[in-house]
Amino acid sequence: MSSLASAIVTRLQGNAAFKYVAGAREFGQSLVTPPIDKMPAVFVLPYSESYGDSDLLNRVRQTGPQQVAIVLMVAVRPAIGANVHDPFEAPAAALKAGLLGWQPDPEDGELLLVSGQLLEPRPTHLAYQYVFKRDHTERG
Repeated sequence: MSSLASAIVTRLQGNAAFKYVAGAREFGQSLVTPPIDKMPAVFVLPYSESYGDSDLLNRVRQTGPQQVAIVLMVAVRPAIGANVHDPFEAPAAALKAGLLGWQPDPEDGELLLVSGQLLEPRPTHLAYQYVFKRDHTERG
């Protein structure tokens, strides 16, 4: 897990909106055995990095976007109250409130929301993927 993904896991673990927060290894296991009793669940996955040409200032420095994918899982259960129409609304709002504009490292940029999409529905749960990015400088 990258340092950005680790920082996000640590930040979200204290959020009462989520019953389970984990990284890429646990996400792989959830594809076999979904954590139905621990939903809404959040999985933070390293997604992509890209860097342009480097500047040489006594060492190599490359700046570019670093992205993480965050998969939000909610259990398929009979809808009650506000969850009748959108089971993602409350946990997605908590996710965005916790991450949007947050700057885990002072030398890098703030987290920005890039995209979101519904992943393949399952009989036991629904999953929605959000992609967040920040500007990151890699130093050599």
